[in-house]
Amino acid sequence: MNKRLLIYYLLTTILLIAGLETYLSLFVKDYYINRLKEDLLREADLLKDLLKEKMVTGGNLTEFCKRYKERIGARITVIDEKGRVLGDSDEDASKMEDHLNRPEIKEALLSGAGNTLRRDFIYVATVVERSSQRFILRLSMPIEIVRSEIRKIRIPIIISILLLLFLLFLIGSYQSRSMRRDIKEIVGFSERIVSGDFAEGGEGVRPFIDNPELRRLAEQILHMARELSRRIEEAKKERQTIETVLENMMEGLLIIDGKGRPLLMNKAFKRIFGIKTEG
Repeated sequence: MNKRLLIYYLLTTILLIAGLETYLSLFVKDYYINRLKEDLLREADLLKDLLKEKMVTGGNLTEFCKRYKERIGARITVIDEKGRVLGDSDEDASKMEDHLNRPEIKEALLSGAGNTLRRDFIYVATVVERSSQRFILRLSMPIEIVRSEIRKIRIPIIISILLLLFLLFLIGSYQSRSMRRDIKEIVGFSERIVSGDFAEGGEGVRPFIDNPELRRLAEQILHMARELSRRIEEAKKERQTIETVLENMMEGLLIIDGKGRPLLMNKAFKRIFGIKTEG
């Protein structure tokens, strides 16, 4: 067995997995965190009017926070413009410290909405105005949900890479003389696939491999990658079409999930029920 070939495979495995970790950390993690922030801000906008009604009718704000936490799954805190906590879904508001200097609270008081990532939690805050008073509605969730999503992506990809490299190694043990050039092509090809370079007709996605088995394997990987790319693009187009149709409907539309949590409402629904959209 070619010792140099074995070392080459080990180094290739390390480089590919390191590249995958970098990609997941820099791009996928940021994507999920930003999406979670957007979801929390939408939930906060929906709760603003409910909070105003609660303040008009009076009542315990902590009960309000606890009730709606059960529906949306996020921790809810109500704070006055001086930083005093008026209600919280998780803790006794009377024992909580002043929140005026929290970054998301400062940003919300200045611009109407704010967010921050602190101590493994995502915080979003929005201003609620009632008469001449201003209050801050804050929602927070742990980023463990983001790590969970990344784990779901990481494990299948790593397993696929390891299986692919193991298969190549078995073939290489019998064809060490001709495999060196083929392995270089496969490695470069795999790295481009991991980086997303599998667009139709791309120069970098057609490895020149002499070994017929490896060539068929590379073609299958390329086919699957292109099919995945095509389906992703189709899904994006369908989503854009649906969103355009919903936003231009004359009838009001509200979509909720199985737990009664709002997922989507169009402009007509907001207009009919007087729900203001943050500019």
